[in-house]
Amino acid sequence: MKQQPWRIFKKNGISWARDPAFHTTGQVLQGFCGRTGGVSQGSFESLNISYVSGDDPRHVAQNREKMADAIGFGMSGWTGLRQVHGSRVIRTGLEDAGRGAFGSEAELLEADGQITNIPGTTLISQHADCVPLYFWDPAQRAIGLSHGGWKGTLLDIAGSTVKAMAEAYGSKPEDLLAAIGPSAGPCHYEVDGPVIHQVTEVFGQGTFLLDRLLQPSQNTGHAFLDLWETNRQLLLRQGLRDSNISISGLCTLCHQETFFSHRCGFGGRQAAFLQLL
Repeated sequence: MKQQPWRIFKKNGISWARDPAFHTTGQVLQGFCGRTGGVSQGSFESLNISYVSGDDPRHVAQNREKMADAIGFGMSGWTGLRQVHGSRVIRTGLEDAGRGAFGSEAELLEADGQITNIPGTTLISQHADCVPLYFWDPAQRAIGLSHGGWKGTLLDIAGSTVKAMAEAYGSKPEDLLAAIGPSAGPCHYEVDGPVIHQVTEVFGQGTFLLDRLLQPSQNTGHAFLDLWETNRQLLLRQGLRDSNISISGLCTLCHQETFFSHRCGFGGRQAAFLQLL
């Protein structure tokens, strides 16, 4: 599979990016929503989809409906998580459809990944610099969506999702398509000494991989972490084919006009979404 650039689409003022490799299968609805076209104000301007403290819940509900209408999925299938920067992955069933759609109190259990084989269920995760990880198994017709900041990434949320799909649906790593979506890129994601130490713990002190994952910073004791490459390496560890892993290359800090970025002071969050058609 030759990797192609993610494309940006727009309808009714709502923008979203999607991976051609997922889209061309015709069997999943996949993408990452931008921050324009909503009704929220201030640091949440304008399409904040998170019931984060400070935004008007009525605005969040309107934003979610506007997003779902533009992209073409129903709110009745929305399934959201109470994300905690961990590595827990849950299996989403018919009874979970609509959970968390119109309030955080109705979200699923604390987790950072979810999987399903139920058509029409729209897996949702919330992001503002953290990495969205998409999984599609065309052989078993199953999908997964996960959220990984540096904590979740180094706890191997990517590997946990692959293992959960294998256990639940019999998915084989070599059959999986995976996409690493828009997030803070290696050009901007600066981390401190404790995070650098954890990276070396996961990948081994002095290995050649560290030179690809960590780049020097002008700030003493800091470095720039490549979350995209880190997740790609963790997926390769699980047995995914390199040719089946795509990276969006879209940095949320570089594209503030399109995406929310927590590190740039935005309060809003955007949605990653994945639905089995």
